[in-house]
Amino acid sequence: MHSCGSCAACQEGKTNCCENVSLYGVHQDGGFSEYLAVREENLVELPSSLSDNAGALVECFAIGAHAVRRADIRPQQNVLIVGAGPIGLAAAAIAKAKGGRVVVADIDAGRRQQISEKLAVATLDPTLQSYPEDLKACFDGQLACVPYGRYRK
Repeated sequence: MHSCGSCAACQEGKTNCCENVSLYGVHQDGGFSEYLAVREENLVELPSSLSDNAGALVECFAIGAHAVRRADIRPQQNVLIVGAGPIGLAAAAIAKAKGGRVVVADIDAGRRQQISEKLAVATLDPTLQSYPEDLKACFDGQLACVPYGRYRK
């Protein structure tokens, strides 16, 4: 990420809100490039105890943890995660660890099966006509208190 350092957000230390931000993989070539030059301040050294594979998931878990913290998940609270990509999976795992009653909605049957087996949380197909009723059934007749996902407004 390249922030300008001079806008109001940057001056307040909120470089992620920079008015002129330039992101790797969005505004400039990203991680799928054969070579990638980045600013030294954008590098984070991983501890030797952390594998490269685990290190690749740090950002996903950081975003998931941030979402769960902002949502203020409480034990037994109904939590709906829409989308079972890396960030959705991280949010689901962290919300479950916080005691939330988690349901993950995703259109891919293979992802839903993996989530059921690995995370031991309920999963639903949001494309089914019965989705609203199925969701209520997961939460004892109620809807989610905390929806999270790319379709959130």
